[in-house]
Amino acid sequence: MVEADQSPPKSLAQMQALAAMADRVVHLPGRLSAREECGATLAELLR
Repeated sequence: MVEADQSPPKSLAQMQALAAMADRVVHLPGRLSAREECGATLAELLR
């Protein structure tokens, strides 16, 4: 599960609910487009 820390409140609440059930959670700075904003960071964290 990837959680974007600066997401809108409703989206963040949904991500946190999913994260509570996930085996692994990666926190990224940014919003919903975190995969675009932090693609290299995300790839490194998921290795």
